[in-house]
Amino acid sequence: MSKKEQQTFILELKILSKILRSSWTMDRSTLALLGERHLMLEKTIIPLIPDSTFIAPEVEQKLKQAESTRNDFIIDVQEAFLTNNTSFVDYLKSFGLTRSELNYCCLLTLGLRGNEIGIITNNRNHYNHSSIIRQKLRLAPNDTNLGNYLRYQYERLQSETTESGALK
Repeated sequence: MSKKEQQTFILELKILSKILRSSWTMDRSTLALLGERHLMLEKTIIPLIPDSTFIAPEVEQKLKQAESTRNDFIIDVQEAFLTNNTSFVDYLKSFGLTRSELNYCCLLTLGLRGNEIGIITNNRNHYNHSSIIRQKLRLAPNDTNLGNYLRYQYERLQSETTESGALK
């Protein structure tokens, strides 16, 4: 396993820690998935990453398995978020966002930055994604941080849903 792959695990743990420490609320199933992955990295994977360049074959196998499950983890988080936040997803769909763009917005809303999404998903097109989404949401390139905008809209819609539920 290369040093870059090892650094990606460490960065993933830091990103998950940041999301889990954030003060905004998210649905339980998304939070549970994030917590499970964080715990797995923290307790099982990160201690396996050696300081030296030699990695024992059994450790190498565990690291590769954790790396191979990263994609499934990202998909599961996106599915949980999109399933449990229908008002927010419907709001985004009203702008004509594709499934890929919705997935990207989900990760931004959870608190990841574009470059972090690129690292975790191994897709470096975050500038293109952000630019296209900004255009569809009718945001100027320098209006606001896209992640902040999405989190604001998410929280606004959560409050409206809570308030309308309380009125019934």
